[in-house]
Amino acid sequence: SRRLTASLDILAPQDRGAKGRVSWLVGQLADAPAQLLIETYAKNARGPSSATLEETREDRLAPLDDQKREPFRFRVVMRSEMGMGRGAAKKSPGFITSVLQLINTFYGAVVQDVVPWQPAAAKLPLPPNLDEEEVAPTVRPDPQTYAMPWLPTGDWESER
Repeated sequence: SRRLTASLDILAPQDRGAKGRVSWLVGQLADAPAQLLIETYAKNARGPSSATLEETREDRLAPLDDQKREPFRFRVVMRSEMGMGRGAAKKSPGFITSVLQLINTFYGAVVQDVVPWQPAAAKLPLPPNLDEEEVAPTVRPDPQTYAMPWLPTGDWESER
């Protein structure tokens, strides 16, 4: 009841299986504290399933539910004790101090290292019966075609 919570919701990659999705997240949390809680949310599940980061590092399937369904999002949670005093006391930190400490610790240990997943860029299909080695190199237009009359003309390559 005297606990503060900071959390971050992260969409899971859609191009891998359940274990691969969890491994992707654990790889980004390499330097994060082991007591972080990782909650996984599967589609059509009643609620999240969870495990600590320490348990997840040992077993990538630990935060998944019993059916090992693929998570579509994660929530990374850090908890700390809430300060009771108004100011910075010697025995325990004040409320404001404890909130600021949690935010700074959570951001520094978790948030700044997490990069949201993005799908790979689509590749253009090759024409039929054409291998990649046979593709012609990119043709560059003649620079004079796009010359600007107010700029001096000349061979730019030789002036470097």
